[in-house]
Amino acid sequence: MWHLDLRIFKILIFTFGMIILINMNSGLSYSCEHAEYDINGQCCPMCAPGTHVHKHCTDSTMCDPGLGLITEKECNFNSDTVCGVLDQHFCTEPDKKGCRLAQRHTTCQPGQFVKQNGTKFTDTICEDCPNHSFSDGLSTTCKPHTDCQSLGLSELKAGSPSSDSECEEKALNSLGWRKQNMGTQSKERGL
Repeated sequence: MWHLDLRIFKILIFTFGMIILINMNSGLSYSCEHAEYDINGQCCPMCAPGTHVHKHCTDSTMCDPGLGLITEKECNFNSDTVCGVLDQHFCTEPDKKGCRLAQRHTTCQPGQFVKQNGTKFTDTICEDCPNHSFSDGLSTTCKPHTDCQSLGLSELKAGSPSSDSECEEKALNSLGWRKQNMGTQSKERGL
């Protein structure tokens, strides 16, 4: 009886050894799916019956976010990966199927306005504000400076291309009266 158990044990060891050897030599990977094959630790899709591998999937284009790119279309049996641009980027090196390099859209500076928003293929166009107007750089228009005088106020600080005028109530006149916005006068405590 002991003899029989030892023979079964040897057969089992031999069988497991053969299974491991066959799997190692077949090129299959335990991590790849049924319709994939392993190439240098990466699973690639198998070709359709009657066709062969022309180019391994490891040779496909990679869409690197560090280059402003995102994958628009994954590679398949017939075509390579197609890269597009990340949000707020535009393509600076297009190719026949997508983009190879992208750059972030220009951000307009205070004192400028967005003349034309950027697209996937063009950069943002900024333009300086005309005289007597200002912008924070994010607007598509420049706003006119506040006309303090027309409001019956004094100009404390003149407007610049990036900021509005600052107004204050007019100083006391020689009689100690302050002129108000609505044209009425009020007595101010003497100084």
